[in-house]
Amino acid sequence: MATIKLSDISSASVNATVLDDSALGKTTASEMHFLRSDAIGALSQTLDQVQINCLSIGFDFEPPFSLSGCTAKFTAGGGPTGELDLYKPAAGGASCPLIKTDQFGTKIEMGRNYYLALSFQLGVKAGGSAKDGAYTFTPSSSATGSAKLYLPFGPGVNGAYPTLRNALETLFGAFTLPSSKDDLLDKDKFPVGSVFAYDAQGTIGFKAKLNFLAAVNPTATPGVSTSYGPISVTTGPSVTIGGGFTLSGEIETRIWKKSATVVQIGYYKKQGSSFNVSFNVGAAADVTVGGFDVVAQIYSLLGDSGKLDPAWLKAHVPASVATDVQNAYKAAVETKLSIAIDAECDTSVTDQAAFSWNFDLSALDSTGQSALSDLLNGDLTALLSGADLPAGITKAGSILDRTTDVKHTFSFNFLGLFDHASVNDATLDMSAKVSEDGQLIITDTAHLTRLAATATPLVKGDQLRKVYVEDCVATIGYSASFGNFVPTLKVGYNYFSYKRHAHQADLQLFVDTATQLGEANATGDWAAMLQSNSVSQAASLFASLGYDGASGRSLFLDAAQNPRSIADYQQVGRNALLNTPGLGLSPQFIAGMNNPTVWPQLLDAGSSQHFYQILGVDLANPPQWAVVSFTWTLHVVYWASAMHSTAMALQSVLQYLTQNPGIYPLHDAGFLSKRKTFASQLQNAIQKAPLFDDALGLMTIFSAATPLSKSVTITYASITKTYA
Repeated sequence: MATIKLSDISSASVNATVLDDSALGKTTASEMHFLRSDAIGALSQTLDQVQINCLSIGFDFEPPFSLSGCTAKFTAGGGPTGELDLYKPAAGGASCPLIKTDQFGTKIEMGRNYYLALSFQLGVKAGGSAKDGAYTFTPSSSATGSAKLYLPFGPGVNGAYPTLRNALETLFGAFTLPSSKDDLLDKDKFPVGSVFAYDAQGTIGFKAKLNFLAAVNPTATPGVSTSYGPISVTTGPSVTIGGGFTLSGEIETRIWKKSATVVQIGYYKKQGSSFNVSFNVGAAADVTVGGFDVVAQIYSLLGDSGKLDPAWLKAHVPASVATDVQNAYKAAVETKLSIAIDAECDTSVTDQAAFSWNFDLSALDSTGQSALSDLLNGDLTALLSGADLPAGITKAGSILDRTTDVKHTFSFNFLGLFDHASVNDATLDMSAKVSEDGQLIITDTAHLTRLAATATPLVKGDQLRKVYVEDCVATIGYSASFGNFVPTLKVGYNYFSYKRHAHQADLQLFVDTATQLGEANATGDWAAMLQSNSVSQAASLFASLGYDGASGRSLFLDAAQNPRSIADYQQVGRNALLNTPGLGLSPQFIAGMNNPTVWPQLLDAGSSQHFYQILGVDLANPPQWAVVSFTWTLHVVYWASAMHSTAMALQSVLQYLTQNPGIYPLHDAGFLSKRKTFASQLQNAIQKAPLFDDALGLMTIFSAATPLSKSVTITYASITKTYA
C-alpha cells in the first residue's frame, strides 16, 4: 500500500493509504495539502457527522503525476489545482438529485448516499496525443480541463457511514480516467452510483444524415420583365443533409454507473459556452466532392422543373460556381446546426446534454463493444448514423432528433432566379452566400450587389431580410400577373430574427410581434419567462406568411378585382406603423394618427414645416420625434401612391388576359408589353416600401393582404413555442 500525507494550514497532518496500482498510489512521496484549517480535524468524523456544511475544500497536491485516458495523456497536481466536495442527501428521504436533471430526464438520485467527489485540473502532457477523443484538449500551452470522480457512500450493515478519512482513501484508490469496458465494470473502482465527469475544450466527431424541414423560397428580382418562365415549384417538406460532423466546444463527458452492468455516457455543454459544428460535405456517399452534384441536389428542391443533369452541369457550369455553392452550403450547414444545437443545449443552463446513451455492458456484442470503444475515442458515428443501435445500447437523448422541428428550418433562398428561362440558364450566373442565421442564399451575380457581397460568405440579417422581402413581393406580383397561368406557384414571406445575446426585452418584442400577427396565446405562454430572471444567449423569431396567386393578388386588387385605392394603402401603412412593436413612436404622433381629422392633414401636409405646424411643435427647432414622424409619414404617402399605380398596371395585365383567351402569355407581344409596365411600377413600389429590413415590412404585408397560411415560432432559453 502507498502512503499519501494529508495536511492543512493548521500544520496538523495524518497519513492515508492507497492502492499501489492506483493513479495516485504510483506517485511516491505524495502530499495533499488542504487550503483551510479544519480539514484534518474532520477526517475522523463519519460522513453524516462532518460539521463542515457542504464540504468543499481546495487543495495543493505534490508532486505532479501522470494520468491517461484513451489516446490522451495528462498531468495533474503540482499546485493548488484540486478540490474535494461532499454532497449530503436530503433529510427524510426526500428527492435529492446529485446533478441537475437534464432535458432528456436523466436524474441521478442520491437516496441515502453521501457522495464524496475528487477533482483535479489537468494539463496536456508534453508528447501526448492530440487526437480527437473523449479525453481531448485543444492543443495549446494554456490548455486545461478537469476530471472529477463522484463516489457514493451509503450506511453499512449497522447503519453507520464511513469516516471522511476512509472514504477519502477509497476515492484516492478509485481515481482514474475510465477508458474501457473493463474499467466501467470494475465494482471496486467504479461502483454502482458512481459518476465520472471530464470537462474540457475539445471535439467529438461523427458521420450522420440529418433531416431538416426545408423552406424553399424561389423569388423574382424586382423590375426584370424579360423572363420566359414560369417555373413550376412543387417543393418537398424536408431536406437530408449527409456528411461528417465535428462538434467543438467546452464539453463535459459524463459517465454514470446506473447498475452493476449498465452505464450511461453523455456529452454535455458547459454553462455559458457555445457549440460549433464543422461539416465535411464529402464524407457522405450521397454527395460527391467537386460541387456539381451539390448544385444539382440543391436545385432539386425546386421540383421537377428544377432538376439538373450532372452531365449537363459539368459541361456547362464553371467549376468556380460549383465550388462557390459547395463552400456556401458547408458554411450554411455549420451555422444552422450550431444555432440549432445551442438552442437545444441552452448556453445559460449547465446540465443540458447533447447526446447520451445507456450501455448494458453484459449484453454488448462485438458491434456494440466497437461502438463503445469508438465513443470513448470521440467518434460517435456508430451511435448517430441513423441505423439501429447495436444490441445492449439504447438512446437516452440526442439533440439531433429535434432538427426536424420548425424552429430549425433550413432555408434555401433562390433570389432572382425566376427571371431566367430555366434553372439551367441560372446556373451560369449563379453565386451563393450564407446569412448570419444559417440560410443559404443562391442568386444571380447581376443582383448580388444588393446583398453587399464581399469575400466573406456571411450576409447580415437586415440585408437579407430587405432583399428577400423585396424579391418575395416581386414574386407575388409576378405570379399574379399571369392570372391562372401559374396556379401552382406559392410564395413564402419569411421574417427571421436571430439574437445570439438576447434578454427579456428581446423576448417581449418577439411576443408582441406574434400577438400583432393574431397569435393571442403568445402573451400567456411566455408570461412566466418574462417575469423571471432568466437570461439566454440565444433567441429567435421566425414568422412565415404563405401566399399563392389568388391570395397574393389581394395585395393589389380588391374583391371586385379593382385596383386598391391610395386611401386604402394609406390606412394599411398607418395600421402597420401602429402595430409594429419596437418602433418607439411618440405619444403625440400616435394621437395624431388616431385622430380622424388630424391624420388626413398629416398625409397631405406636403412640407415638413406644414407637418410640424399641424402637430403644434416649434417650427424653428422641432423635436426629434416630430422629425422622425415626418419621415414615417412620407414612407406611407409615397408607398401608397406607388402601390396604387402598381395595382392599376396589374389590372391592365389581367384584363388583357381576359380579353384574349387562349394566348400563350410569354409569346404574346401585347401581354409582355403590359407586364413590362407592371414590373416597372412594382419595382417603384418596392423601392418605396416602408423599411422592409425590419418587422415593419412584415406588418405592412400582413395588414395589406390576408395570407393563405401563417406560422410563428419563438425560441428563448431552450423553450420553443410554435403558433400556426
